[in-house]
Amino acid sequence: MALEDILKALEEEGENECCRIKEEAEAKAKTIIEEAKKKAKAFKEKEVEKARVRASSDGARLINAARLRAKREIVHAKERILQRVKEEAKRKLISQREDKNYSEVLAKMIAESLDGIASDNVIVRVNVKDKDLAEKLLRDYQVKAKVETDKSILGGLVVQSEDEKVTVTNTLESRLERAYELLKSEVIDLIFKESNA
Repeated sequence: MALEDILKALEEEGENECCRIKEEAEAKAKTIIEEAKKKAKAFKEKEVEKARVRASSDGARLINAARLRAKREIVHAKERILQRVKEEAKRKLISQREDKNYSEVLAKMIAESLDGIASDNVIVRVNVKDKDLAEKLLRDYQVKAKVETDKSILGGLVVQSEDEKVTVTNTLESRLERAYELLKSEVIDLIFKESNA
């Protein structure tokens, strides 16, 4: 074999080896690229799912916040309506002072109040408009009553023992307040029964 043949054989063998290495490198590169594409796709899907879950969670949070706001607004609206109802009841109750039966009402309130005081000497506070009537009605009882006026009393009376240790508040507005607290749930049901149906 001549040197030329040996060189030619080595050259061929080198070319074959280069082709084989190139093919292996291309195959490896193709495998790496496919693997990278799969990882990228999995990563993308994972991130999309995270975003979807986050968006769903954010959406649910926004919906819940809106529901809570709506409920609060409804509660505030109901409270305002109840306050108006209470004010109207108070206005009507106070107008009872002008009623011809008011003297009977005040007489009963005086009797109830004096029953709650174990004293023969009392201080009775009434509205200015009720002073004369209260003094007249108190004559029927065996008590020494000092009648004072109080502008904050809209009707009815406040009775105190002379030492001011015992106080009985029996005003129209205090009765309304007690009745309102006792009947509040019934008032709510009555006013808002249509919205609950």
